[in-house]
Amino acid sequence: MFGYGFVENVDFAVIVKNDENPLGGRPKQDHALKLDMAKEISKITLIMLLVFREQDFKHF
Repeated sequence: MFGYGFVENVDFAVIVKNDENPLGGRPKQDHALKLDMAKEISKITLIMLLVFREQDFKHF
């Protein structure tokens, strides 16, 4: 979310669920968002949906 100016540990926090994944790969993560960040993401999503709808989903 760097393109929108969100800052880790200010607007959101990353929570590592378990340090080691027994199957290999990356450890599981969860994210806690501040309410203002969640509102901004919902606005961005709505705008994107309206733009795609206006284009009649020509790209899909």
